Amino acid sequence: MARATAPFGYFAGTVFDVTGTPLDGAAVEAVASGTLRQRSGPAGGYLLPAPVAATTVSAREPVRGNGVAVDAAIAADAAVVPLDLPLAIVGPQILLITPGDGSTEVPVGVEPQVRFSEPVDPVSTESIELRTAAGVAIPVERIPQGALVTLVPDSDLEAGTVHEIVVGTGVRDLQGYGLAAPGTAGFTTQLVAAPGGLDPTRVLLYEPDAAGQARIEGLAGALDAGLLVFVENLTRLAATESTEAGPAGQFELAIEAAVGDHLRLHVLIPGANEVVLTLGPWRTADGRGAWIEPAGARITTVDGWILDVPPGAFVGMTRVVVTPRPASAPAPAQPETLVRAAGFALDFGGAVAHKPLELTLPAPVGTPDAEHLVLREVSGLGRRGWMFHAFARLAGGTLTTEEAPEPLGGSPALTMPVGGKPGEAPESPESLRPAGSRTMLPGLAFAGNYTVSYPTEPLGFFALPLVAGVDVVIQTSLEGLLSVVNGAISALLEGDALLIPTRIGAPVSFTIFDLGTGFALFEGEFEPPADDGGVAELPPALYGDEEPPHPVSGSPLRFLLVTAEPGSSGTLGLGIDYATTDSELTLTGAASAIPGGLQARLIGLDDEVEVFTTAAADGAFSLTAPATAGHRYLVALGARVTGETALSVEFDEPMAAGFAGIDVLDAAGSSVAPLVAAGGTYARAVIRPRGAWSAGEKLRLELAPELADASGNRWEKRLTVEFEVEASGVADTYLLGRAQDLARLGNLLFVAADEQGLAVLDVSDPANLESVLPGGATFLFPMQDLVRGVAVDPHGRVLVAGGGSRNFGILRIFDPLRLPEILAAPDPVAARGLAWRGTTIVSDRVGGSGTQLPAGYPRRVAALSNDLTSRWTTGQPAPDGLGVTLVPPATPQERPRVRVVGDGASPGAPVTLRNLDRLGWERVDADGSGAFAVELVAEVGDRLELLRNRESYAYVATLGAGIELVDVNRFYRADDTPAPGWSDVIGLYNGAGDPNLILCNQQVPELSAALIDLGGLFEAEAIPQLTAVSLVAYRGLALVGSEASDLDELRFVGDACAQVAGSRAVFGLETAQDLGLDADGDGAISEVELEKDWALVAHGVGGLLVYDVTDRAEPQLRARVPLPGTARHLGLDRQTLRVYVATGSQGLLVVDLSGPLQVGLADADGDGIDDRLIEQIALPGVAAGAPVEILPELGMVFAGGEGGVSSVAAGRPRLEA
Repeated sequence: MARATAPFGYFAGTVFDVTGTPLDGAAVEAVASGTLRQRSGPAGGYLLPAPVAATTVSAREPVRGNGVAVDAAIAADAAVVPLDLPLAIVGPQILLITPGDGSTEVPVGVEPQVRFSEPVDPVSTESIELRTAAGVAIPVERIPQGALVTLVPDSDLEAGTVHEIVVGTGVRDLQGYGLAAPGTAGFTTQLVAAPGGLDPTRVLLYEPDAAGQARIEGLAGALDAGLLVFVENLTRLAATESTEAGPAGQFELAIEAAVGDHLRLHVLIPGANEVVLTLGPWRTADGRGAWIEPAGARITTVDGWILDVPPGAFVGMTRVVVTPRPASAPAPAQPETLVRAAGFALDFGGAVAHKPLELTLPAPVGTPDAEHLVLREVSGLGRRGWMFHAFARLAGGTLTTEEAPEPLGGSPALTMPVGGKPGEAPESPESLRPAGSRTMLPGLAFAGNYTVSYPTEPLGFFALPLVAGVDVVIQTSLEGLLSVVNGAISALLEGDALLIPTRIGAPVSFTIFDLGTGFALFEGEFEPPADDGGVAELPPALYGDEEPPHPVSGSPLRFLLVTAEPGSSGTLGLGIDYATTDSELTLTGAASAIPGGLQARLIGLDDEVEVFTTAAADGAFSLTAPATAGHRYLVALGARVTGETALSVEFDEPMAAGFAGIDVLDAAGSSVAPLVAAGGTYARAVIRPRGAWSAGEKLRLELAPELADASGNRWEKRLTVEFEVEASGVADTYLLGRAQDLARLGNLLFVAADEQGLAVLDVSDPANLESVLPGGATFLFPMQDLVRGVAVDPHGRVLVAGGGSRNFGILRIFDPLRLPEILAAPDPVAARGLAWRGTTIVSDRVGGSGTQLPAGYPRRVAALSNDLTSRWTTGQPAPDGLGVTLVPPATPQERPRVRVVGDGASPGAPVTLRNLDRLGWERVDADGSGAFAVELVAEVGDRLELLRNRESYAYVATLGAGIELVDVNRFYRADDTPAPGWSDVIGLYNGAGDPNLILCNQQVPELSAALIDLGGLFEAEAIPQLTAVSLVAYRGLALVGSEASDLDELRFVGDACAQVAGSRAVFGLETAQDLGLDADGDGAISEVELEKDWALVAHGVGGLLVYDVTDRAEPQLRARVPLPGTARHLGLDRQTLRVYVATGSQGLLVVDLSGPLQVGLADADGDGIDDRLIEQIALPGVAAGAPVEILPELGMVFAGGEGGVSSVAAGRPRLEA
């Protein structure tokens, strides 16, 4: 028992969990209470004694760590202060990253560690990466130990290079709460002294000469004398050359190469291991530049100039050259108050720099110790001059643009000292420049001519405000100075102003011209900057604008303007009429003017009028508002949109960057955090969802009072406009016993329907699915064996897999081009066998014999095609030696055609011509020499694509046999009833006896008994080139492949264990090659990400798993989306990046992957449902469990399973090539 020795009172109330329910067992304490604390009771109630004082009261949930802290006070003795404590979600926080940011001399064998504030989900640690300076992920093993995660690299890190530890927001605690904030730490590994005295800085690589020979020069001191060195090209076959280092360690080599090739230098040391050096960067032949990769580089030119290119300055390999310019070089006159010290030209080979470069050059003799201005030669509106881009300072005999450390004793002043005449000492040895000047200068980020000059009299500075979307030319009384401000300049300025130098002590005239029209926006004088070190800020009114902005149009939401003029009437827009009296304005909307049930709203721009009405079911409405003669009124009309529709709002003038004040709200008034950006100009705002608007919901576009134009004038109104997001719905269902697999070609849907055979449906009218054969007949397998898998190759050949139950397991080719002939026959059902164009046996019957192949059930098939692809536009010369003739129509009813002849296909292989604009296609087979002739309907201007097949293969997943590689062209057009002793299977892998077959860290005897799904990848630069991504029951992914030169040598490549919450229940797979997903979470798709390959897995417990399989040997889990129900299969819409997940009786779930990838629950709104799940679609009568097919041309999705196939309207039609 304790006795109070001072006045005290009580805090009393209820602790609420993050879900809003009362919380039992929360720890409640107050800072003023010392060690005294309470726990909330079963109903969440608490009573906490505390001294009479102001204090902080906190509550914390002990299991998940959620909590809250509230400032409160007890004012009098025995007072009871009501205080409810609603907890907030508290995610894990980064406490420490080792090595720390900026660490140097880090051992190459380091194992980085990240310590969090609480234990984290081991699966989510995939969001922790170790990267190179170029952003390339380094393979590591992640070892989670509660709150500590250790990264163990597969090998030692590269010496003397920058690395980065990146902790992404996908990291979650054991309760699924996400990381409070991401974190990074960069460090540099130590440069280990190499044996043989190798000094990498003394080894230079030069770009190839006209003969394609690259030169490698070892300067004196590059390595020990007499050592043998040779160079190899790892990118291409090239003869190696060797030499011995000279007495000073110098050497020279040459090798056939191209810029970008991977070259290695080998140094052979007697009695020791050789030393290997990766060469780079590629220097220009004249030694004045180099080819710079996106990772950046620091180079020294032959002139002794140092160029520092930061990471990310260029998006691709770029040739960067800096050339000294003599004083005699032609150039416009610079301000007379500036004296030229040096000049140079920058050349980026036509590339665009996204970050400024830093330059250090030898200071000419007599250069004064004063701040120098780096100016670039510019022109605009017929004027030429010099634009201020950067400062340069004298440092150790050099002039450098690199920023110096701040001087001790305070910030630098903001005026510049006099440099004096050439050769004279400056008035002050101090190097002064405006504080924060780098944020107001674009730096060396443009190609062109530059001069480095110093002032002969004091200079001050103006800060010119930036106006988004307004490009200007600025001329001042400092003759020779000219500033051209456009989007490229603005993008490089970290601040919101541009620094402009001027004289001190005399008024300064400014003339600002609109760069587009030449119109003078402003002409006038300003007092000079004070000589007290200040920067004079110019007002936004320079641009002549003091009026608030307002919308003038929009899409699909509509904005209409009307001015009240008594007695006037007319039409504002389609279906919208108006009429005015002396005091009222009436709007009338005809039927279908807006979607039924949505609002029409009117607000006054010159007064405070605001009224709205809701349209009737047919979209008609009438609205009357008080009106004042001469006042302007804005009408806003709602719309119905699809989930991916972007909203566009056009304003009467450019708006402030960022569009602060534009938002989209849900029904509860909470922001859905849309993405708002300029639509080509800052007068147009484009509002996009973060992935997709939630289907079936009404949302509101809000234009808040703080919305302002580029000059800072606020709109000072609040307008909300309703819009409704369309929900998906079933259009029709075609009844079948079971749909095992789906594939689509144009308006034909092919359904693997078990013992019902192959069903071919006409889906041109998705609301009326019909069989192409009369009476719902299907295409059967011999002995009515089961059809389980179907795929379409690029030539429109349909590969159908099945059998193994009543007959051999077979792979057949179905030819849709035979359908017109079949349907024209007197009895189409009897003629349906004409559709089969070849059959090959891939397995023995289960329980039977008769072939040399193992017994099994073929379940899935994936097509791989190696084609020579040619693209051109009708009416223009065709590429690749093709002969093209335009065939005019013979009758008015016919349409023009194009005839293409050529060769280059494999003998007998298919050749396919496509019209990418009209979506038509035709296929022929090449003759014995590979020649062909093919015709197709096309008009001048149509885009055409020709595929000449070289090789065609199919991967078949055969349960009980394994992964089989089949040569499709070998049985194309062959006997449809092959002999049991013959098969076109050229490779088989089942893992039996393979010691490398390790799945989920366990040796497994074989995988054929658990093989349930499969996808194929073919990429010439991948290792291996052909890969079967297979799904193994209760394991996960198993990747098996072979090289194009040894197709039959299938081998195990890598795996990914699909374990989530102790379960490995995997059911379906979809592969996607060269698909751009935001893997690094930066909100953009880089060129590297566009080239990535993916495997999407339907997991019974984990929902949707997304694996990066670009590195076939090391698949990486990049995203996990928890889903309700059991994910059975899926389909990917590559255009919208939506995944349609089949969940049996729960229908289709729609997942959006267009945003940053994240492992684990993404739940920003706290509703317990992953934000990436945007819709659930019921499928009455169909338990979806088969792969999902997408028909983007019609905005349709097809889902199959028990009961048949349903067509689902999932968006508006999208035409694409």
